[in-house]
Amino acid sequence: ILFFGPDEGTAGSVVVWAAEHAAKRGYPFWKAITTGKPATMGGIPHDKYGMTTRSVHQQVLGILRKVGVKEEDCTKFQTGGPDGALGSNEIKISKDRTIGIVDGAGVVFDPIGLDRAEITRLATNRQLVSHFDTSKLSREGYRVLIE
Repeated sequence: ILFFGPDEGTAGSVVVWAAEHAAKRGYPFWKAITTGKPATMGGIPHDKYGMTTRSVHQQVLGILRKVGVKEEDCTKFQTGGPDGALGSNEIKISKDRTIGIVDGAGVVFDPIGLDRAEITRLATNRQLVSHFDTSKLSREGYRVLIE
């Protein structure tokens, strides 16, 4: 399983070049043209502050408000695990009923919802679903690892 974000593998030289090129061409918002820039260029470490996650999450909350649905009433299956910056931040800030998570180690699924404290523990420790305590699954839940 491969997971690629919009700037996966481009942090550093590519995004620095893009921002510098925009500045040289006189674009007034050159610092905002890419993600993944160093702090010296106005970049914000998304893994520390959850900027990317928070932006996407606020968009989802806005859509839910528009259609009259509370986040707590939503069911989610998440691609991207608790070991990564975006996946861990999403677990920490969301209030939905997460029924499954797939990451580089495998999948953990429970149709009644994954134990929120357990997935938060994984997210806080930045661990793969292979570290999920299966005693926290219902009788219908399971974990399948790729190893």
